Amino acid sequence: MTETRLPARSITPLDVLAPHDTPDASIPIWLVSDDAPLESNEGPDDAARRWLEATRFTGAAKKQAIFPGPDGAPAGVVLGIGNGAVGDPSGPSEVLMGQLAASLPSGLYHLASETAHGALAAVAWGLGAYRFRRYKSAPGDAPPRLKLPKGVDLDAIVSQVGAVWTGRDLINTPASDLGPAELEAAVNGLAEDHGATVSTIVGEDLLTHGHRMIHAVGRANPRQPRLIDLRWKKPGGRADAPSVTLVGKGITFDTGGLDIKNASGMLLMKKDMGGSAAALTLAQMIMGAGLDVRLRLLIAAAENSIAGDAFRPGDILHSRAGKTVEIGNTDAEGRLVLADAISLADEESPDTLFVFATLTGAARVALGPDLPAFFTNDDAFAQALVAEAAAVGDPLWRLPLWPGYDRHLDSDVADMRNVGDTPFAGAITAALFLKRYVANARRFAHFDLYGWRPAARPLGPKGGEPQTARPHGMTGEKPDDRGRSEENREQAAATPPPVPPTAAPETPSPEPKPDRRRSAVRDDLAALALRGEVVSPRYAAGVVRQVMRPAIPVRREPSAASGLDTEALYGERVTVYDETEGWAWVQLARDRYVGYVPSAALSSTVAVPTHRVKALGTFIYPANDIKAPPTLHLPMNAEVRVAEWGEQFCRLEQGGFVITRHLIERDRTEPDFVDIAERFIGTPYLWGGRTRIGIDCSGLVQIAMEAAGQTCPRDSDMQMAEVGDEIPVPDDLEGLQRGDLVFWKGHVGIMADGLMLVHANAHHMAVVAETLPEAAERIARHASTPIAAIRRPKPKETPSPARA
Repeated sequence: MTETRLPARSITPLDVLAPHDTPDASIPIWLVSDDAPLESNEGPDDAARRWLEATRFTGAAKKQAIFPGPDGAPAGVVLGIGNGAVGDPSGPSEVLMGQLAASLPSGLYHLASETAHGALAAVAWGLGAYRFRRYKSAPGDAPPRLKLPKGVDLDAIVSQVGAVWTGRDLINTPASDLGPAELEAAVNGLAEDHGATVSTIVGEDLLTHGHRMIHAVGRANPRQPRLIDLRWKKPGGRADAPSVTLVGKGITFDTGGLDIKNASGMLLMKKDMGGSAAALTLAQMIMGAGLDVRLRLLIAAAENSIAGDAFRPGDILHSRAGKTVEIGNTDAEGRLVLADAISLADEESPDTLFVFATLTGAARVALGPDLPAFFTNDDAFAQALVAEAAAVGDPLWRLPLWPGYDRHLDSDVADMRNVGDTPFAGAITAALFLKRYVANARRFAHFDLYGWRPAARPLGPKGGEPQTARPHGMTGEKPDDRGRSEENREQAAATPPPVPPTAAPETPSPEPKPDRRRSAVRDDLAALALRGEVVSPRYAAGVVRQVMRPAIPVRREPSAASGLDTEALYGERVTVYDETEGWAWVQLARDRYVGYVPSAALSSTVAVPTHRVKALGTFIYPANDIKAPPTLHLPMNAEVRVAEWGEQFCRLEQGGFVITRHLIERDRTEPDFVDIAERFIGTPYLWGGRTRIGIDCSGLVQIAMEAAGQTCPRDSDMQMAEVGDEIPVPDDLEGLQRGDLVFWKGHVGIMADGLMLVHANAHHMAVVAETLPEAAERIARHASTPIAAIRRPKPKETPSPARA
């Protein structure tokens, strides 16, 4: 076993990231949007604002400036974030924080602007601060350091940033210092850090174990090829935890073999092990986060060189799977070593099998260096992953495993060729080649990445990049939720875990029984996430769908005659666990409510919303013309993805136009939820309703509080148990405050002030404002129900004003 580890870094993520409570003085950073003048931004004083205006600073994306204090030292930093959704290469504008880490002078900084993407901003800073200085003789300047925003977990951020730095270091190291043995050493070091085990098959032993194609590719180089095999499981984790296997292409240098590359094509071939770096990066994130999975990492490491015993065009190789491969080109060696590793992985029937490789130039011709291609047999996983990848600034694009092109791999003399017989669809035929070695894995995905950043960008300098590793659920706020922003937590809640439906274990159901309104449990089926908590004949991981109608009924039974429990609004994401006869059994991502909805109202295309409706209602128009007949009505809190922000209309990514002033950025909130509730006065009462068409008492509370950025469950009994703090019920019903919630059995109202109660009720069949004594007397008289409780919602710590 190789013991040598790569040299330790002189700078670590802890040198660029600091805990939120670091007592040292720090320099503030303000994020400025392009439509918000400096006068509207709290923080910079008048002198600083005048200085910034004199220097013509604007909030355009990537614009930045340092302004001095009275002593000439830096007093603050401003960063332009455009419209808030212009991350480079994708994602929220907080991704641009990375460029500050690369350009600001040494010192301690903190983010003074409120943001819903604090964890992402911290990750971006850490990634932007990376420098590869192993071969520099002069010491570099001390990097700037960021105090993490409040609530962002330092360990989670450092773990993710450190994993990416490790992947970058591996790719950037030249082949003279990183061969198959050194790659093995990196895996051994990772195993030592996390309590994993490693076994390696080296050189001629590869033939004994059937890995003939790995051996063939690497046999011409004296640095012996090898298959590196790491295994890890969470200490104390479940014995039946999902099995996740990562396979990486570890070609530490690629001459092309006898089909030799030209000089320019060979110049960057130290990065041909970028797939193994991405797989190792993801493995480090999984172990660092302590995810309850059974992890396996397989790296097929070799150097594709030229010598007398190099494999040749026309050779026929025997794979571990027993299939024969005719060599059409020795420069298509990556798929050969991967095939043997994939075969070994597939023998264990893993729940998830991911393959990472710098595999084809065809993918780069199609998508360029910033956008890796991926292929998978799991549609729901693909949709969720694309959304997550874009949201964290590590975008992906799905290409099809098009079966019609499989014929291009046919050979006259062997089971298959390693290259297609056509110059077209090279990335697809390569993916289809790999897929031929997958028979048992439940979910398969192959990532065809470039592994290199051609020029410095906000998330890092020019050089190696383990693309595709970060989108797999690691965005870093707390270890238990893997640091997702609120938007990404909601997406994660709707994203199926990496295991399909499976048989139930024989475990007793714990008490108390889960509330079926918010737990996906039926007599015949349960959500896979509840395995171990409830006994069910079968479990389902579920697939993510999105509501594409204004408001759809959520019913207790799969029948239009069943009562309306609640409504799911346009743009809301749901997890579908079962479908039958036009009805989908779902769990809503927003408040976790469970019920049946019409299948036809759901879309399999899931887009991460950027904005929500702040008006009581609005319309989608087919053109940016208010005279055009609307195609759809959208209620308050419906969510949309804006493709282009205009002065009068916003163009939606899903098509159509919405009045700009009717929308608000999804992470911006209204300052007063009572004001929202008062806007609904006069709205008809509708049991289960959540829109201005009809609304019930708890729906009014929920919609209003959500618009103000406050979490609120759906039903009044849940609200009475969970919202705010309980206060005594005064005998004279006096001394209450605006925003206090007054509960009766099965009913709730909102205090507009010390006297007036706003509530949706069946007596008036509308939302009304009336005095609390009047309402209490009537309810006691007709329903024999006294006031059960009064609760005072906790004020938001950091209210964020709405932007028109």
